[in-house]
Amino acid sequence: ASLGVVNCTAPGRFEPHRGLSRDQMATVLTRSLEVLTGRSLATGTPPFSDVAGNVHAAAIAKAYAARLTTGTSATTYGPSAPVTRAQMAVFLVRSLDRLVPAGVVARPAG
Repeated sequence: ASLGVVNCTAPGRFEPHRGLSRDQMATVLTRSLEVLTGRSLATGTPPFSDVAGNVHAAAIAKAYAARLTTGTSATTYGPSAPVTRAQMAVFLVRSLDRLVPAGVVARPAG
């Protein structure tokens, strides 16, 4: 939270037992990458018709442009859908793959 990567759900409330939605995950991942690399991610224009007006729309656009995420279909992102464990694994691998070329983390030997 002190790095600005995650926010409280309400003043003084973090609610660690709650899950994350796909739009929230896009924000957490893009903020994490920007903090770790010290660089802003480029913003693209995603093909998703279901993110207009969403508070996380800019992060979704960055995550899509950075190839961290795809949609639930060619034209939808599913912003309020929960993030599955499988999706989380893919999001994290794609994020880590961006950190290696940036020199933030080293690829493990072997």
